[in-house]
Amino acid sequence: TLFPYTTLFRSNYSTIFNNFTTLRSGFPVEMEGMAVAWDSENKIAYLFGGYLGPHRFLDHVLSYNVNTNQIEQVGKLPEALFEAASVWNPQHSVAYIFSGTGFDGFNRRQILRFNAGSSNRKASKLSAQLPAHNLNEYPCAVLVNQTAYIISEGGFISFDVRSEQAEEVNVNSWPTHLDMTACVYVPKLRRIYFVGDRKSVV
Repeated sequence: TLFPYTTLFRSNYSTIFNNFTTLRSGFPVEMEGMAVAWDSENKIAYLFGGYLGPHRFLDHVLSYNVNTNQIEQVGKLPEALFEAASVWNPQHSVAYIFSGTGFDGFNRRQILRFNAGSSNRKASKLSAQLPAHNLNEYPCAVLVNQTAYIISEGGFISFDVRSEQAEEVNVNSWPTHLDMTACVYVPKLRRIYFVGDRKSVV
């Protein structure tokens, strides 16, 4: 499910967290670069990391409840992270967060797990890593049955949510210009669609 977060976050909830931003009208519109996982059963969007401008990177996990129109901080990442990708596994109420750029400007190979139902609200780092040679900035991710696909201009990486292992996927004639692209899986058509990039394609 794709949605414009700037129109979703419209509540009157106001708070201050971490002493550097105020949620006015529910959501700081200057916030960018977060990963989003969508819990369609409970109508909750989870947002991971992001940034508020130069040197203002976030390690927050936020949730937005569509039913109650409320946004709140529900957890933390191991480090500040932006431009990551994420998927939601509805069977276990778990979000996986892939890659991302750290405060030092370097791209991460890490895979994080956030358990929304756990009392420990800090995302944990898995032992598995993403293949470095097949990973670029600004990845997108989709969940197809029990396999997540992490996709960037470097190609495809598959991640089995049962074994929590990642591996490279060889794809014929992969376009190398797919950068900063959103992706969505359509189960009925068994296709992954890519929406936009530096060349504005679908």
